[in-house]
Amino acid sequence: MLLTRYYDCLVDWNARLGREIPFLKKLIPGPRVLVAACGTGGHLPALAAEGFEALGIDADPAMVEVARSKGPAEQRRLEECSRLGRTFDAVLCLGNVLPGLAEANQMESALAEMHAVLAPGGVFFTQNLNYDRRWREKTRFFPLLSGRCGQEEVILFKFADYGGSHIDFHTVWLVRADPAGAWQSTTETSRQRPVFRKDLENTCHLIGFRPLETWGSYAGEPFDLDRSSDLLLAAWK
Repeated sequence: MLLTRYYDCLVDWNARLGREIPFLKKLIPGPRVLVAACGTGGHLPALAAEGFEALGIDADPAMVEVARSKGPAEQRRLEECSRLGRTFDAVLCLGNVLPGLAEANQMESALAEMHAVLAPGGVFFTQNLNYDRRWREKTRFFPLLSGRCGQEEVILFKFADYGGSHIDFHTVWLVRADPAGAWQSTTETSRQRPVFRKDLENTCHLIGFRPLETWGSYAGEPFDLDRSSDLLLAAWK
């Protein structure tokens, strides 16, 4: 999968972790942290450096292989968290993961499983795009991402098509082996289910999370339905 191969080349991890880790340090109540859908595992060494015992899980075996080079990681779907056989002080689900759980009841099952592995007083935290705003504006095109992986130059272009209750999310990869070479293109499509604030809050309440708190970004400002780019939500057990 191209995302696995090129993800770390396209993400400015220093800038991303510089925004996220100070916020997460204040939120996490204990040392045991599960990074759910950890991807290539960029958060694992950063959390470990802050004294946390972080474990990553991801459904993609290729992602897990990369993540294991950075910290402890296991191949597991979010709907299988309880099979880990242990509890955590915090479960982090970052990077707009929940909208990708597009099958019927898939997000609800994943949230229930993440709730199940939280110790009493533990916190679930997720960061997703603000779909209340995005669904209203029907934002179609996204900023270009670019980077270099060894000798390869990579450009990622993303756009979306909106259906009645879903979003088809397209990624166009442009890769060339050297500056004088030809660009090779590949297009991939995945389906997303928009996650609206009220629906997410109601689902968390039904599962048993209490209480809830939301923000508009890692800077900590209040969530604004009409203006925030992201929705950050914390829920406690």
